[in-house]
Amino acid sequence: MIENWWNEMDSAILECLRDGGPMSPAELGRRVGMSEGEATTFLATLIREGRVRMQLVEAGGPLTGDREARVDESVQRVHAALTA
Repeated sequence: MIENWWNEMDSAILECLRDGGPMSPAELGRRVGMSEGEATTFLATLIREGRVRMQLVEAGGPLTGDREARVDESVQRVHAALTA
């Protein structure tokens, strides 16, 4: 039963990335009906399996604010994309 659920979510995530292109884990989670943390966990597994890759997308302008704000901003710029 758990394996079926995992496979369904796996397929939903891959389809969402294929159709929607690069997106943040938060956006991916919204689109497939899970939290950002759950989406991140699924993505980490797919990355380890070599089925998706992560890339950093640089935002324009310098980073501002304290260290925590810069880290949060950097995390928000990480997007998932299907491997070619």
